[in-house]
Formats: sequence, structure tokens, C-alpha cells
Amino acid sequence: LNEDSKLELGSTAKLRTMVSYLEAIADLHGRFKDMDAEERRATVVHSDDRLTRFVIDHLQAPQTDKSLNGTLEAALNRTYSASPHERFFTGGGVHTFSNFENTENGRSFTVKEALHKSNNLAFIRIMRDVVSYTLYQKMGVDPNIYTDTQSEARRDYLERFADKEGTTFLFRAWQQQRGKTLAETADILAGQLRTKGPLQLAVVHRSLYPDATLDDMSGFIRKHCQTCAPGADFTRYYNDHAPGKFDLNDRAYLTRLHPLALWLASHRAQNPETTWSEAVAASADTRQEVYQWLFKSNSTQGQNNRIRTMLENEAFTHIHAEWKSKGFPFERMT
Repeated sequence: LNEDSKLELGSTAKLRTMVSYLEAIADLHGRFKDMDAEERRATVVHSDDRLTRFVIDHLQAPQTDKSLNGTLEAALNRTYSASPHERFFTGGGVHTFSNFENTENGRSFTVKEALHKSNNLAFIRIMRDVVSYTLYQKMGVDPNIYTDTQSEARRDYLERFADKEGTTFLFRAWQQQRGKTLAETADILAGQLRTKGPLQLAVVHRSLYPDATLDDMSGFIRKHCQTCAPGADFTRYYNDHAPGKFDLNDRAYLTRLHPLALWLASHRAQNPETTWSEAVAASADTRQEVYQWLFKSNSTQGQNNRIRTMLENEAFTHIHAEWKSKGFPFERMT
């Protein structure tokens, strides 16, 4: 293998997943084995936390081997579907997966069989259960985080998502604008406009050159405009879009540009020597501002998807640390 290559083979990933699965069962057995039946019945378990529900039910059942070995053996005999016909929300989006052998598509496997067959879809579902266990048992996530819109934890995760994704979009804009003069940056933004009309171009120019004259703006518009008559008068656009008339989100809406691309161009116009780290620090409040739509109560489903993304990232950070302790050689997972 090349020294710097990074290969994560599916079969060895399944082995690591199996270790995490059995460790989760052992941890839950240790936690619940000495509880009396009433205490276990009173334990609130999130509907996604299937491993905790399994261990509690196993320990509550009248004729099961409740020892650690007996519980682990029962866990190995749990079954998982190998169907590829399910959409999984993971990695920030919806994904589907396939089996190596199409003949396995309509089957279900015990965990033992899934490892023996190296079945992909069963292990996708096993990994999902390990992630849910990590969220609700290792990280102590409030089970009501998706339904309690007043939850402080919910707000915190949304703010962290806005900060994280905002920084990603800011970096994309930084890559496009770094090393460019203000005039070159204005041309870049003009080139990114879906509609190169006088309104959109006026917003770009007034954002980057708040003190420019009407003639300056008119020249910029004529340079890029695809719908302007030769003798058009742009006075109205100059006045209507003067500094302070529209906030950043409104200007982004009018231009269909990302607000952080507009913000960065304006920030660099005022601070031409700014560094990336300085731009990130200066944009902290702005990154929250441009995601205000996300914090509205009527965006509950959109909020939940973003909270799931942040929680899953954190869960895999926990899982990665456990894998590292057992010899996983990479500093991060793909």
C-alpha cells in the first residue's frame, strides 16, 4: 500500500462495527442487570434506541439467560433486514445502499449471519443502532430534542449547525475571492448572478462600493447587464439600494447569491489585509444572522434534519475514539 493512502475496507469496517455493537450490549447489560423489574420498566427509552430496548426486554423476559454471555449470545441472534429499498438519513442527507450479492436483497440475517456473509444492508442498520445507542446512552441526548421547540439544547445545536455550515460557505467564498482585487471580486459576484439585470447588479455594486457615485455604478451595470437598454437610467436603483436600505439577507434574496459571499466581499473591501482566521472571527454574529430562517418555529422538520446531522457527527466522534483505542489507524473517519 502507498504510505499516504487511506483505505477503509468494507469487511474490516464490519468487524469494527461488530465490536462496537457487542460493547454496547455489554455496557447496557452492566447498567440494567442489577435493577429490579420495576426500575427497568420505568426507564424511558427513545424509540430509535433499539439496543437499550432489546437489553431491557431480554432482562425482563421470564425464561432467558440473563448472564452477560447469555445476553451477548441473544444479541448475536437478533435479526436485521438486508433490503436495499430504504432511504437512510446520514452524513447530512438521504442515501441508499446496495448489497454486494443481489440474491441477499430480500432476506433477513441474524447478526452472526450478517458478519459471516459480510452483508452490507444488515450492517448499515446495525451501525444505525450503534449510533442511536451512542446518542442516547453515551452522549445523554435529551429524547425530546426533536419535539420540544423551546429546548435550550435544541437551540444550541441549531446555533452550532449555523456556525459550522456558515463557516463552510464562508470558506467557499474565501477560496473564490482570496488574492483578488475588489474590482475582480465584484466581477466574480456579477458572474455568479442567475439574472444579470440592473437590480441585481446594483445590489452587488452598492454592497461592495457604498460610497461610489451613480456613474460608477452605472458603468458596472452596463459592463455586465444582459437586459439593459443602451440609454437606461439607473438612478432609481442607485437610490433604492443605498447602504442601509436592505439588510444582508434581503440583498442575498434579491441577488440569489449566498449572503456570506456578499458579506465577505464587503468585509474585504473595508479590510483588504484581512486573514481567513480574522474573517471567521468577524463573521461569527453574521453566520447566526443569515440562518435566522432556520430558527423560525415553522421550520421544525428542517431544524430536526440539521440537529440530526450535528448529533450524528458527534456520535461518530465518540465511536471513532473507541475504534482508535483498538488500533484504528486513521485520525478521522471518511
